[in-house]
Amino acid sequence: MASQIVLMASDLDKRFAQNISLPPYENLVEVELLDPHPNTRGWFYILITEPEPANKMKSSTRYVHYDSTHDLIETDTNTIGFSSKNPFLADRLQWFLGDDKGFSEDVIDTMKIRHEGKLFHFLPFERTHGDYSSKLVAVKEGPVRIIRRTANKIRIVLGVGSPAVYIDQIIYRNTFVMDIIVDVPFRIGAVFPDLTAVPTIEAWSGQTHP
Repeated sequence: MASQIVLMASDLDKRFAQNISLPPYENLVEVELLDPHPNTRGWFYILITEPEPANKMKSSTRYVHYDSTHDLIETDTNTIGFSSKNPFLADRLQWFLGDDKGFSEDVIDTMKIRHEGKLFHFLPFERTHGDYSSKLVAVKEGPVRIIRRTANKIRIVLGVGSPAVYIDQIIYRNTFVMDIIVDVPFRIGAVFPDLTAVPTIEAWSGQTHP
């Protein structure tokens, strides 16, 4: 299984000076990252150890925190929660307003998703979040990001549901990404040409981004 390195760009730092005492060179990997716009660069280091290093060698910094009881994710910029009925939909979002004010009121009225296309090239097809059945199947929590996976089915015709549609929500301290994974034994374009999926979030009237 391939390994993946996840870090915040803000954690990149200057290159170690040559006279600094470091672990043996064969156990240390230096990585330089270059951003051509605006031509900045930074470094981070990977220490390879066996067995796993003691906790005192690990950073205590955590950018994201997961509350499994309430299916809630909190960072220093926002708090986001999810629907118990359709857990692929966010139903709570609060912005952090500062140490003196804490978090804002919930700004989400509702999150929706709409699919449109044609079934077998001629039958109009339209489905919304109300046509979904959904359940949370996995959460992977780390100090930099949290990944929530839901397994979902969409009502197609005559009560027949789709194969499982997996939705991965990847949450960083200030970024939210949603990946949709569909694994079917046929080419989707042959059955649903021009199929679109449009998620939207509606805010409560009068609520604004801080």
